[in-house]
Amino acid sequence: MTDKQSFNNAYNNFLENKDYEHFYESIKDLNITDNALFYFYKAQWAFKKEKNYQTAEKYIEECESLLQQNKNLNIEEYLIESQVKPFLPVMKNNDFLYFYQMAGEVYAINGKYKKSMKNYQKYQYYVEQVKNEILDEKEHVVLYSFRRFNEYTLADLINKQITVCHPSKMNDPFDSIANIWGTEDNLKKICKFQDCDKYIPVFSESFKYFRIRSFSANRKTYETDDDILSNILMWSFYADEHRGFCIRYKLSKHFIKKTMDGSYCHLRILPVKYVDKYDLSKKTYINTNDSFGYKYVDWAKEREVRLISYNTTSDSPFFGEKLDDNSKIEEIVFGFRCPQETKEVICSLIKNYDYHIQLSEMVQDKDNVYCLRKESYKQ
Repeated sequence: MTDKQSFNNAYNNFLENKDYEHFYESIKDLNITDNALFYFYKAQWAFKKEKNYQTAEKYIEECESLLQQNKNLNIEEYLIESQVKPFLPVMKNNDFLYFYQMAGEVYAINGKYKKSMKNYQKYQYYVEQVKNEILDEKEHVVLYSFRRFNEYTLADLINKQITVCHPSKMNDPFDSIANIWGTEDNLKKICKFQDCDKYIPVFSESFKYFRIRSFSANRKTYETDDDILSNILMWSFYADEHRGFCIRYKLSKHFIKKTMDGSYCHLRILPVKYVDKYDLSKKTYINTNDSFGYKYVDWAKEREVRLISYNTTSDSPFFGEKLDDNSKIEEIVFGFRCPQETKEVICSLIKNYDYHIQLSEMVQDKDNVYCLRKESYKQ
């Protein structure tokens, strides 16, 4: 029996009985040079069982080198290619998640903080790879963004982008669980490992590359729904007390869930779940749904949908995500109190677009003075 066959048999037995120590004893003397999963488990044993961090780092580097040879971590192609190697089990999504978390910890313990951060960033990227049963099959979504007139909204219109921001910049201090869970103080309470004080600061910092943008939507159809525009509170809270405007976007699958392209930057649309309670006291792990997908039930009328961005190319709390060729602004609706100067600036900016944008404005409904209705805007 070859070493590759032995590893295959040992791995299948491990999946069946979860006997980690027996699994390692079965593979520790094997000589395999072309399988990332083999080095992943060797690194895991050296790190967790032997506490030999230098050896763990060596195996991590071997694993990473092999992964980089497989289409730069395009997992779909990697898995297809690996199917022709019957005696080499391949890494699955959860393996990548655990591998990069372990690598972040090992490099930090060994004093290599830049490498630690890069691996924690990859870990956060794989945390994002979750299936969204509601949205994954859609070709596009229609979302409404209530905005005040400021430098960020101007930048969005000029650069054809959507500005996302770190959750700490949101108006609600309880807006995102990640703001609380990912702090150094909380992580130190959770972690019981003796060297965790060396890697917790790096792990905590890796959360700063998450940014979000809030929208309203018809969360049943994700199509155009002018009822959203009649929500007076949205105009009051987010559109500068009716002096701002609302943008109706049609966003492509690129925004619903960005394809895995090896950049370790990610986008996804996430509907907010409204709850009256969230117990953080026993949470030792959170995914994106936990981090950014919950909000207190008092906000339910916002019908919020979030664009979650994880982008490591900038340290700024604000970042502009470019609209792709299949995404566009369909309509801009001016608020009831929107100044004429603001309307003129916006009209001037969108003249540079290569497609038509509908312009509307909100007016008072004379039949019910507490209601607003939309009319076409005549320049």
